[in-house]
Amino acid sequence: MKIPRMNLAATTAAVLATVALSHKSQAQSSDALIDKLVDKGILTLKEGNELRDEVDKGFTSAYQIKSGMPDWVSSFKINGDFRGRFDGIYSDGGKLFDRNRFRYRLRLGMTAVLENDFEVRLRFTSAERQGTFGGDPISGNTSFTGNGSKKFVYIDQAYGRWSPPVQDRMDRSLHLL
Repeated sequence: MKIPRMNLAATTAAVLATVALSHKSQAQSSDALIDKLVDKGILTLKEGNELRDEVDKGFTSAYQIKSGMPDWVSSFKINGDFRGRFDGIYSDGGKLFDRNRFRYRLRLGMTAVLENDFEVRLRFTSAERQGTFGGDPISGNTSFTGNGSKKFVYIDQAYGRWSPPVQDRMDRSLHLL
């Protein structure tokens, strides 16, 4: 049985939202229960904190198994936007032709935060074709022209970033003083 791509995307988004919400509500209810046990004197504060850590570890491992993310990926975000507009250019003198067009810009990006403070990002964008290879470097706007011809998508951003841990930065700044 073939599942249409839109239904698959909508189902995936709904499942991820449900997992995120259920983790938040589970964490809140277990935290409230642990707090109550500490208040009643059944658990010590240290035991309560250890129990919270065990609950978090259990959720993290279950999430990694269900999502298929390796343990060295601490977070993965998908973002994007769509902008549609009408563009009209008119002249009074008759030397230029009036131009009416519908334009759009579509961007889709993915950011993964990895262990050891690494981050990688890749973003795609729509753009008008420029020359024999590549899109317009200034604008991601594309016109609805060409009687439904295929449109182009280009790599807009691709980078990796490393941020040293906060303690290392503080140590280096103290040595500079």
